[in-house]
Amino acid sequence: MENVLNEISYEYAEHVEDFLDNQGGYTHLPFGDLFGNHSRIVIPFGQAINPGSEIHRIMSWLESQGYEVDFKTGLASKEFESYTGNPNDPNTKKVMRMKQQKIGKVLQRAFDLSLRVTDTRADLYSIRRDFYERNPDRPPGVMRDDELQKDPAFAKATKAFEKAEQDYQKHFSRATPYPTTLQNYVEYWNKNSRYFRENPEEAFVDYSIVISRHPVDVLRMSDHRNIESCHSEGNSHFHCAIKEAKSAGAIAYIVETQDLDGVDIEDDNEIFEDDDRGVDGIEPVGRTRLRRFDKTGTRFTSDKKYSLLIPEKRIYGQDMAGFYEKIRDWALESQKDKWSEALVHDVENETDENPDPMKMNPEYLRDFVYMGGEYQDTNSRSMFKSFFADYGGAAFENMGVGGRYGDDEEGEREFVQGQNIEHFIDQIDDYVREMERSAENAAYNLDEDEFLKTLSFQVVDRQNFEEWTQEATYHLAEYYGDWREEYDYHPIINGNAALEIRVLLNGPDADDFDASEALAREIVDELDLHTTGYNYNYEITEDYTGYAEFRAELEIAGSEEEFETFCEDLIEDTKKVELYKQKMISVLQQYGFAKPGFSDILQRDIQEERQSFKKFILQADNGGGYTLIYPMEMDALVDVEDGEEDIEVPAGRMPTMELLHAKYGDVYKLQNRYTPVYSSKKFTVQIIRRMAKLFGKAHMSAKRQLNLPLSEQEESEREITVEDIQDYITPGFTLGFADIKYEKASGRGKETISDYTPGVGTPIKTTLAVVRFTLDDEPHYDLSYEKTEELFKASINFVKILDSDISILTKEIAGVLQTLSPKQEQVHADKGLKIKGLFQEISDLGNKIDNEIDALVKIYRDDPSKIDNLRINPERLQSVTAWFGSTSSSPPPRTGQVSPSKWSIRALGLRLQYRTRVFKAFRGTMMEQFAEDRLDILDDLERIGNDIRNMDNPKKWGNLTDQHYQGYRGAIKRMLQRWNTLQTVEELSRLFESAPNLMKLIEMQVAKVLESR
Repeated sequence: MENVLNEISYEYAEHVEDFLDNQGGYTHLPFGDLFGNHSRIVIPFGQAINPGSEIHRIMSWLESQGYEVDFKTGLASKEFESYTGNPNDPNTKKVMRMKQQKIGKVLQRAFDLSLRVTDTRADLYSIRRDFYERNPDRPPGVMRDDELQKDPAFAKATKAFEKAEQDYQKHFSRATPYPTTLQNYVEYWNKNSRYFRENPEEAFVDYSIVISRHPVDVLRMSDHRNIESCHSEGNSHFHCAIKEAKSAGAIAYIVETQDLDGVDIEDDNEIFEDDDRGVDGIEPVGRTRLRRFDKTGTRFTSDKKYSLLIPEKRIYGQDMAGFYEKIRDWALESQKDKWSEALVHDVENETDENPDPMKMNPEYLRDFVYMGGEYQDTNSRSMFKSFFADYGGAAFENMGVGGRYGDDEEGEREFVQGQNIEHFIDQIDDYVREMERSAENAAYNLDEDEFLKTLSFQVVDRQNFEEWTQEATYHLAEYYGDWREEYDYHPIINGNAALEIRVLLNGPDADDFDASEALAREIVDELDLHTTGYNYNYEITEDYTGYAEFRAELEIAGSEEEFETFCEDLIEDTKKVELYKQKMISVLQQYGFAKPGFSDILQRDIQEERQSFKKFILQADNGGGYTLIYPMEMDALVDVEDGEEDIEVPAGRMPTMELLHAKYGDVYKLQNRYTPVYSSKKFTVQIIRRMAKLFGKAHMSAKRQLNLPLSEQEESEREITVEDIQDYITPGFTLGFADIKYEKASGRGKETISDYTPGVGTPIKTTLAVVRFTLDDEPHYDLSYEKTEELFKASINFVKILDSDISILTKEIAGVLQTLSPKQEQVHADKGLKIKGLFQEISDLGNKIDNEIDALVKIYRDDPSKIDNLRINPERLQSVTAWFGSTSSSPPPRTGQVSPSKWSIRALGLRLQYRTRVFKAFRGTMMEQFAEDRLDILDDLERIGNDIRNMDNPKKWGNLTDQHYQGYRGAIKRMLQRWNTLQTVEELSRLFESAPNLMKLIEMQVAKVLESR
């Protein structure tokens, strides 16, 4: 046995043979009634053409084209559709006629026509390349290049190619084979046709079927020269083949009968060919499996329990007509003593000739499970249906249950995996990918910011801390099933992070700041970071802006769980940035290097209830700074629990975002949480300026808080002014708005298409969604620390004024919005109306042209006899006539964005297809130019419409300059003139046709005028 194995490895063959020996040999396996004590039997198949021969390929190709072949006469016959008279005559009938041709003539015509397709295709590609070489500025990768389509040489080559394809498809199937293949067929037939006509039997070979339950034969079901599948060794379902071999399944191979000469079919040794090892044997041509079904149930038939061997429908290798039927008939007849118990009387098919017909009880399937490998090429219902086809087998197809899998192949799966290093490579690759996914998930909620400066991670080799490579995977896989125990060679996650805290050096001894290692160590001890326990490097430095920067660099190298814990510790640290900053300040304060910032003092005062706000909340950010936030529900920085109802502010007649765009041009998206919120810095500055009177009040309060003189006195440093307070507040102040839904002035809104009329509408409201003030501890311009503190307190007092009555702010907002120049509103809205007008002009012209096209199609749809006047190519006549007949009295809608009353700038897909079919229908006819001229104008209208569409957005209305507008109107006007010219030319043409002597009369009158001069 070992000397004749082909592609199956020794360990697998030994595995199935050992299993057979352990079972006690063939005598202890099912189907002894079919095989006796042997592993194989042979049944005759009969004669067939060798599927690997050239003559078989020729015959198969002819049959695929619908021909019947007769070798004795050398003729190929084919049915084709014909008519008893004129196809357009209602009394004409369709008939099928048989046409006979010589095989060589059929092959030669196919070769000639396919060669023409290939040649014209090559010409087309060549001309296309030449076009782009002449026009290097045009991108050759576009799906449709309009300029290329207009190129005369390309258009001519396209028509030639399309005609060549149509000529081929008129006689043969749509798939055009390579001419070389057909040329080989022609040459082979010309050389051998006489021999096959005189000796037709020589084209046939005698075949036999070897049905085997030999475990290696079954195991090798997909391991032969021309038979491969997912059951081949190394493929996904090889374990199924092993299970099938161990579960007494069977395999049917078709072989040449002459190859069985000298082969002892009852010998239990391997009998099939092994090319790779130089061993002679049988080379199977094709195969199918016979599946073992065990009758385990007794509910629907008898109490008997037995097994049936039923063939799959799927054939691998070369299929031959009748192969499945031969196996089925053998298995059906050989096992009739078992399955006949399920026969029941077939009442529906009773006849006088057959008063007692029998059929299979479809419930029979419910008593069975199938064994061996779980994978099926044919499901159980279909297998029973085909197997019992002569006994009402179709009823099995409707069974919802029965014939389920009743075995277990997990042991075979594990056995295969244990022999295959590729399996362990896949396992390790999956392990590494899972580590990467786990690390990404762990770091998902961590974003780099002013505190968490950097965060990175990588799966690395534990041996050298370098990125994990495929080579490392191969090395670990060499331990096979024990790789999980080799921890020293496992991949690990290497994570790195850097934390940074900045504190302003504003203490009395700031000039003497010493960035020593001892000071850094003291800060580390004071901070007590959650991440202190990891590999840790730290330092403190002074930057050029007068800040002390403490930086801690962290590293982790470990498992997924360890990296996840590292990320959780980082998250905890990010939550305490404010506390860490205070702790660092306290250390530096001991040495006189720093003192708490204004925001820090405010935060402490709020915590210790020395100060409070009615509405505003003080919120720390990850950079150690603070922001005062009015709690709005739409503000993304506010927890939902803290959020209040958003404030509606009276605005203008025009949506606020459009108004701010028109006036200031600096609107930007502030956030997009649930409803988009936008802001304008210029508008915010204007609002702050209008509240300047409040700055003086806030400043006086600040002086009292600082015990400063309330009146101006001589000082070495200038006094704080209202402008200083305004300049201090403006950079950190943010107002955000959210608009209600509205309709565009062009009439193309989301919900309706009604017009928007700026001059009539009622005032609308806008939502004040965000009010924030980011605090600033930095010394302000040329002012000292003390004067900056005065500014800070003044700004806080200003916020407290708003905190006590937010309507002060909303009234100013409403005042500005409602007093913005009406002209600004009108000018901006007028641009939207101009866009609407352009759309209307396109609509009017487009409707007229589409109406003409629809009317033209209607002429030929309503009166098919007029189609003959088009003089359509006979090869296209039938399809064009059928298309006209299939068109609807209601053509496809023209609009894709608005109601049908408003012509679309971009037609719906059905309309585009309709236009294409119109052009194809009239191509090559006297109406081709009529249709093409109008379709060209529609294409140009769509291109202009798409350009205008890009401006149909309130944010972009400002881009519509007078020059743009006049340009678009001019283009539309030129298209209207083109259409009018078409009307004039066609009217003159009709006039000349109705009065053929008119031109001669005109010429005579012109001659007289010239003579008189």
